[in-house]
Amino acid sequence: MSAEVKNTYSPLIEVVADSELLLAYAAERGLQVGDEITKTIVESKNLLNSDPADSTTFQKQAEFWQARGALAKVVGNVTVLSLKATAQKEDDQTLWGSIKLKITGKKEKVSVATIAVRRIRLWALLWLLLLLFFQIYWVIGTQITTDIPSVLKEADQITQKIGANPNDQSLLAKRATLELDMSVHYSNLERWNGLWRKVIFPGAQAEIVKRVDYSALKKALETAKFALLAIQLYLLPLLYGLLGAITFVLRSLALEIKALTYTAEADINYRLRMHMGALAGLIAIWFLQPDASTAEIFRTLSPFALAFLAGYSVEVVFSAMDRFIAAFSNK
Repeated sequence: MSAEVKNTYSPLIEVVADSELLLAYAAERGLQVGDEITKTIVESKNLLNSDPADSTTFQKQAEFWQARGALAKVVGNVTVLSLKATAQKEDDQTLWGSIKLKITGKKEKVSVATIAVRRIRLWALLWLLLLLFFQIYWVIGTQITTDIPSVLKEADQITQKIGANPNDQSLLAKRATLELDMSVHYSNLERWNGLWRKVIFPGAQAEIVKRVDYSALKKALETAKFALLAIQLYLLPLLYGLLGAITFVLRSLALEIKALTYTAEADINYRLRMHMGALAGLIAIWFLQPDASTAEIFRTLSPFALAFLAGYSVEVVFSAMDRFIAAFSNK
């Protein structure tokens, strides 16, 4: 074939090869393509060696493109890009592939879909570990601060009684015991506060308290409440929403790979989906708090479960917001 003919058919060469790939997929799945379509696709290679100026060639090209369109309808959502992304395997050039090559000394061949699944699974594992860390940290802080208000109340009452009866030995003994209890609570609370202080204020020096009293414990409690509220209203809902979105992405990836419809371009939508899932988790906490008018299933769910559901089904959250805005805006 001359260089002129090769340049003329260069866009057609790849299309012909892709058509054969689709035809092979249809044959493997037992799809009814039709004899005429199959014959036209198979004979399309002859177009690459024919004279582009010949009128017969024009007719053959028209028949080929019609057959290609009919074949696309038969295979449905499966495309050449999705087949290449899920079926064709190449040397693993990722960081994990390099690590395995150093360990085993063998190059592993993977598909684009396999790399995508591996990447999303890694994201899911990292975010799950991060979520578990902050969830446990929040639960510990909540448990530590649960008993402190009653201890402070009792300390205030005993102080008032001692003021009225300063020589009452039983009250003085109770105060000594209570001070020991306050010291234990203060020590636990300061350890909990110290962790988030090191992250937010890495250079700050911890305040040294020589004697734990009512005011010192009260101050530590109020400080912890701000951190607990921030974790509960912002950090945990964001992580739960993001985890819900990642769960949806993993499920969608599994379905697309099984149906051979996954393409590399879908990664952009998946990344956007994860960002929107994190936002939806925050929105669920801010605007979707259960009340008396809410359905029973939502009243029994925790706010964090609502954040996870919102991240998993971001369309529901943003569709509700769109309908709300549309009700108060001009068409």
